[in-house]
Amino acid sequence: MRALSQTCLAVIALLTANCSTSGADQSASSQRVCFDPDHVRNFQYQARNTMMVETFKREKFLLTLSGVCPDLESANGIGFTDIYAGDVCSNTRASLVYNGMSFGRQSCRIANVERAPESPPAGPSPRE
Repeated sequence: MRALSQTCLAVIALLTANCSTSGADQSASSQRVCFDPDHVRNFQYQARNTMMVETFKREKFLLTLSGVCPDLESANGIGFTDIYAGDVCSNTRASLVYNGMSFGRQSCRIANVERAPESPPAGPSPRE
């Protein structure tokens, strides 16, 4: 009887370990940052190979682009290609397509997507 209870405890310990591991995997995947490219309403060049996009819900995302992105600062229109699941995320093979003033249509692969940090409030701070 004692050996059976030790076996049951060992099985319970293994099941608990598997549950906690899969829970950690789920929380990591739920933190994945994505946006729907059909909901982009605005974009702004930030710095070399970085573009900020804003959705209709006023959510802002920073896109880090890989490779050389010539004329990105003068982009007058953007789009997205190679979107399989509909959303643009860091691990997708999506690319930013843009029209530059000097070189015409260009494409850069999206290496990373993250939420843009909130901007500080405008104006003086309220006094207490």
